[in-house]
Amino acid sequence: MDLYHLRTFVTVAEEGNLTRAAERLFTSQPAISAHIKSLERELDVVLFRRTPKGMQLTPAGRILRDKANRVLGAAGDLVAEAKGMRGKVVGVSRIGVNTDGDFLRLSTFLGSTSRNHPHLALQFIQDVSGNILEDIQHGALDAGFFFGSFPEYEIEALDLAEIGFLIAAPAAWSDRVIDAEWKDLTALPWVFPVAENPYSQIFDQLFSEQGKLPERVAYASSEPAMNALVKAGAGISLIREDEAMAMQVKSEIVVWDRMCYPMTLRFGFLKARNREPLVLALRQAAADSWPRVARENIDQAS
Repeated sequence: MDLYHLRTFVTVAEEGNLTRAAERLFTSQPAISAHIKSLERELDVVLFRRTPKGMQLTPAGRILRDKANRVLGAAGDLVAEAKGMRGKVVGVSRIGVNTDGDFLRLSTFLGSTSRNHPHLALQFIQDVSGNILEDIQHGALDAGFFFGSFPEYEIEALDLAEIGFLIAAPAAWSDRVIDAEWKDLTALPWVFPVAENPYSQIFDQLFSEQGKLPERVAYASSEPAMNALVKAGAGISLIREDEAMAMQVKSEIVVWDRMCYPMTLRFGFLKARNREPLVLALRQAAADSWPRVARENIDQAS
């Protein structure tokens, strides 16, 4: 249905005269008549009675006039809303999340986008770092948090923080772990990360000079799974420093505190999209959440 035909119908109903309606709409009287006839054919209803006094609405015409006014009003609101969105970031964005939301400061991240881009909704997708990077490359995610290295030829990333990881063991193994040497630890069972888990980068460093790997009792893809297996007594593994210290206070694990292994927490997106308003909005939210990010990273993209 042509909105212009509806506007003609409403104008004729208000004027009661084809000539005056044509003057208001800056068109000819024959064009006005053609619009009304076309609309009557489309609706299969008579809208006006043509009388010596002018155009009079039929009962059906009076009912449809009110509905037509509402339709035209809604169309006007739509146009006004669309104009108001020009230059704004709208829609739904998918963000990869590689660890717990509190640690990643997702509430602050969401607050930044809600405040600066009220028409943007966020969908947080939980996964391991390796899968998040692949999904960014394939377009399944707009951006994401991840630990460790990344393909710099395709991905651009903000370095958010250096995060420490500690070697932790079941609490019952305290006597075997606290004063142990590294060779003693390698003689114990270990919980290993899968290849997609960035912890595997640290494990590669830990055992690159050993010549052989320790006994592996399980593989885990996520931090919660690895933590749970250590806590349950399955074996030794790496646990994020803040989580490890909290678990040790509760006597759930024991920490071998000879070394702390760092890994960079990053927020990444496709290089090819780094000038898109959506990506600029997301990287700004990441910087707002982690204010120690170098401001030039944002300023250069603005």
